Amino acid sequence: MRTFALRAALWALVPRLTVATRPTSSSEGRAMQHIVDQTRRHWAADSRIRIDETPAVRINPEGTWVSAWILTGEMTAIEPAAVTAALRLLPRRTRQVYLLSRDESLTYAQIARRLGIGDDEVRHHVAAALVLLDAALDER
Repeated sequence: MRTFALRAALWALVPRLTVATRPTSSSEGRAMQHIVDQTRRHWAADSRIRIDETPAVRINPEGTWVSAWILTGEMTAIEPAAVTAALRLLPRRTRQVYLLSRDESLTYAQIARRLGIGDDEVRHHVAAALVLLDAALDER
C-alpha cells in the first residue's frame, strides 16, 4: 500500500518532473530522495553501476529515471585506417547514407529528400551500416 501511495504522489508531480528539476517543495524533495535511495539500494551489489552524487530524477510514461554512470569495460582506440577499411566494405548506398548522416549531420528526412528515397529506407541503411561496421571493427 505504501508503494502505491508513493507512486500516486509521484504521478501527481509528473508535469513538473518530466525534465530534471530541483524539488520545489519539501514533499517533492522527500519523494525524489526516496527514489534515489531505493535506486542506490537496488544497484548496490552491481559494481558496474554508479548513481550520481546529486542525481537528476525524471518521470515519464516509460518510467522513473535516475542519472547514473555505467562501466562499459576496457575500451581500446580504433585506428582511423580500420574505420576507413570498414567503411569500404559497406554497400555503396548504405555507405552513402551513413556518411551523409555522420559527416554532414543531415537528418533522416534530409537524406531521404536528397537521395529520393523514403525515411524508412534511410533508417534501414543507417542501422545496417552500424551493424556491419560493428562486426568489421570487432574482427580487427
